[in-house]
Amino acid sequence: MKHLTFILMLVIACSVQAQSLRVSTGYSHGKPEVLGTRSNSDGSTFTDEVICGSLGSGMDLGLTMGFDICERFEFILRGDCFSGFEQEVGESTTTYSGERYYNQDFMKYSRLSFGPGIRLNSGTAENKVRYFGEAGLKLPVYNNTRIRQISESPLSDPGEVTIMRKDAFSPGMFFGLGATYEFNDKLSLFGQVQGTAISGKTKSSKVTRIVENGVEQDLSNRSPYQISTEYTMKVDNNSNNSFYNPNYNSDMPRQELEMSNNYSSSGVYIGLEYKF
Repeated sequence: MKHLTFILMLVIACSVQAQSLRVSTGYSHGKPEVLGTRSNSDGSTFTDEVICGSLGSGMDLGLTMGFDICERFEFILRGDCFSGFEQEVGESTTTYSGERYYNQDFMKYSRLSFGPGIRLNSGTAENKVRYFGEAGLKLPVYNNTRIRQISESPLSDPGEVTIMRKDAFSPGMFFGLGATYEFNDKLSLFGQVQGTAISGKTKSSKVTRIVENGVEQDLSNRSPYQISTEYTMKVDNNSNNSFYNPNYNSDMPRQELEMSNNYSSSGVYIGLEYKF
């Protein structure tokens, strides 16, 4: 919360000095990759297939402040609020002695980033249509991945678990090309194609909701080990993990191996520019 407050105050302070303000929205298509597997077994036949998709696919809302260096160059500060589409990352169906065991996992990635960049404009201020190219950094100030795990089993009630997972600080880059059409001296319409290169390493996660047979469970009686996870580069007999260490501490988060995800994407954006 402190980080978000600081960023908001910085944006307000910078906007007072900016020569232009741009608001944009658009669709980002993430780089397709293998997200998980889908398996099916009935005791005699076994099927496995990969699940493809991208956590980088979603909708983006951007706010950019421009500071003129000269007629064709600008220093820019860009903020982005990205909301990804929910993606299936795992599915398993097993039939044993006439009983069905089913599990399905989904992920949805969200990010708020802020960063500096440079913009190069073609032509002069008198041109109705101008072209531009820009590039800069994406510095995430907030990011999380919502994980939903659905399970059905004859041994327990149908359930759904929601987990919120955070990434460690992982800077990225953006780069784009576009064109601006000027309505008047103050207002312009622009469109652009933009690429984003960014990934993230898992830092921690926490179970935020458990529903069993349609009834939400009380998490206050669950130990930190049962609902919280910390991700590390190495897990061994000294780690807080019952699989490796029988003397684990239930009052501490479970330790698991670090993972990484690719959120890179390319997209099309439209927006309005206002010059002060």
